[in-house]
Amino acid sequence: MKDLSPTVGNDSAHFLSALGFSDDFLTQLDAGAMDDARERALAWVNGIVSNRGRDRGKSVRDCGRLFPALLPSGKVVILARPCKDRACPRCMVALATRRGAQLRTACDIKSRAGSTLCFVTLTQKKKQVRGEDARGAMARVMTSWARLTRSSSRQRNARLRSMFRGGVRGIECVWSGRGSEIFSARAKGQDLGEWKESRRVVRRVRYNGWHAHLHCVFELEQPEGYSLGEPLEEFEHELRHVWEWASKGADPVKGVDVQELQVRNVGQVAKYITKPFELPPDRARELFRAVHSRRMLDGFGCWKSWRKWAPEDPNPYAGAALGSVSLASLAWRHKQYESRGRGATRPEPVAFCRWTHCKDSETTHKDVVEVLQVSDLHARLRQQAGEANYAAVQRWADAADTDD
Repeated sequence: MKDLSPTVGNDSAHFLSALGFSDDFLTQLDAGAMDDARERALAWVNGIVSNRGRDRGKSVRDCGRLFPALLPSGKVVILARPCKDRACPRCMVALATRRGAQLRTACDIKSRAGSTLCFVTLTQKKKQVRGEDARGAMARVMTSWARLTRSSSRQRNARLRSMFRGGVRGIECVWSGRGSEIFSARAKGQDLGEWKESRRVVRRVRYNGWHAHLHCVFELEQPEGYSLGEPLEEFEHELRHVWEWASKGADPVKGVDVQELQVRNVGQVAKYITKPFELPPDRARELFRAVHSRRMLDGFGCWKSWRKWAPEDPNPYAGAALGSVSLASLAWRHKQYESRGRGATRPEPVAFCRWTHCKDSETTHKDVVEVLQVSDLHARLRQQAGEANYAAVQRWADAADTDD
């Protein structure tokens, strides 16, 4: 048996192998662990408590632990339990991928309906005040965004609000260290490879600071009698004028970038808030404190319910009840039972439970769905092993046919 990472572990690997699971299945379970990245991420949230009173460091540390789950059909499968914490490398990638797929679907729906979509980047001046933290930088850009879009600013943004129907905005917050190079902007229509070869350094950052900015998708109004490009040009001109007022002196040229929406732009809107592995641990910890309980991706206007337009794929594990003990605990119990020999006390049965969080308190309610004896649990896991191995053979056969 090959030595696997701590996520699966040697005891668990031997336990699953004895039940009939193939090495390919074990490798697949181990592939999404990201243990090295997770160990680095622990320094970002260790000791920070969530709204429910749970240590976020412990949640990130336990992310990806394998548990047996009982499906409504009666089958038992092995599932990795996610922590869903923003600081978890595994969960942040999964969330960004899921949100990006949903946003692409929503944009495709609008494009097929004939809507004009554009990609907008709004930046603000760095506040040259010593000690502005990540929370302050994000609060400042969100205040400017509210002034730009809210209806109470009619005298300033009435014409701008009449030019768009809605859209989606995402926040990104990066740390710029002193001496960092700022490159020339990419021209409209310029090839990406050509821009990377010809770009030049415009200036160097003179001081350290957080830089919060917005990536947005706007759906523009399409007045009758206008060509395709005219609404975009008028919208860009009006947006520069209003953003300069809303952001209190922001550069109307460098602070606003408007382009026709393309596939790569959707990824920029839905991507994660920053690149945390490029930050020192203390800066990353400050950032994840600042984004706690803040909505980083949100719709506005007629796009408020944009996620409902692109429903996610049906979850095959919906309604599953999670086992009360992890796979590692089951493997340890089984190893101890075998080591004691004949006549030893059999392992305790496993309870499968559903946990629900109470909205009015920080407590968690547990409902026991079913209790399985160990022999019954092993039999159902052997059934899953046969199905998993058959699916792996089918995937291998399909890949071989494609290569031919």
